[in-house]
Amino acid sequence: MKKSTLGIGIAVLAVILLFYGCSKIDIEDTAQVSAPEPQSFVYTDTAQTFHIKGLPPKDWEAQPPANDQSPFIFTAPKNNGGTFKDNINIIRFAYEFPGEKDMTIDDYVVSATDGMETRKDFKLISQTKRDIAGYPAIVTTFQTTEYNNGTLLQFSQAIFKTEDEAYFITFSATPEGATTNEQVYTAFLDSLVIE
Repeated sequence: MKKSTLGIGIAVLAVILLFYGCSKIDIEDTAQVSAPEPQSFVYTDTAQTFHIKGLPPKDWEAQPPANDQSPFIFTAPKNNGGTFKDNINIIRFAYEFPGEKDMTIDDYVVSATDGMETRKDFKLISQTKRDIAGYPAIVTTFQTTEYNNGTLLQFSQAIFKTEDEAYFITFSATPEGATTNEQVYTAFLDSLVIE
């Protein structure tokens, strides 16, 4: 049997065992086996105006689209003992108003978050710049009791603009969930690709 055929056979066996709940597979010669690709999501709207893909958080569940603007919502596998499930959602906005397309990311975020501080018990935690999918982005993290029957929730909202639209990638969590899943959100942002 050729080495490449053997390697493919081992990879297939590893994937089969993974689906049956095995968490560890001992293989002597790991140089011939490549790790399976993480499961990714891809979304293209019916008008073919945008295409986004990335790696959803491990063990998080994809929910049905809330509407045409929000094609993906991923929820955490557990709810940290309360009724709220930590989640990440993606919302896309086509430019509707004159000048939106030409705004800098800084000006766009100021416009998009205008009035945020009026939310009940609002507290700004941080605002940082980073790149997402090759575009400049700003991530605003804040807490409020405005939602979920007054429960204190923490939101990290990443906003970035492409040539044709703006994206809001929001991580919503309890403060405990935010601490637990902050790296999950960062890895999710790192995985995004816009085509």
